[in-house]
Amino acid sequence: GPITTGVPPVVLVHGFGGSSGQWRATISDLVAAGRAVYALDLLAFGSSAKPRVAYSIDLWADQLLHFIAEVVIARDGAQSAVVVGNSIGSLT
Repeated sequence: GPITTGVPPVVLVHGFGGSSGQWRATISDLVAAGRAVYALDLLAFGSSAKPRVAYSIDLWADQLLHFIAEVVIARDGAQSAVVVGNSIGSLT
């Protein structure tokens, strides 16, 4: 359905060993309910880059904060976002 204005978009963050693809059904339901939805792959998972760095919750939290600031807010104009995480995605 059409995106509902005035409601924050939803950012979905996968769990350990997962990827953004694990949210397929959830994305469909949220979009049908009129929500803008983003799902990203944390570094080293799914289709993301796999740099040689020390992976940690702090690294992934920084990645998520930058994604929200640079994509969801700066580029797409949202004022805030609802973050939903599974496993390590909920720790970021």
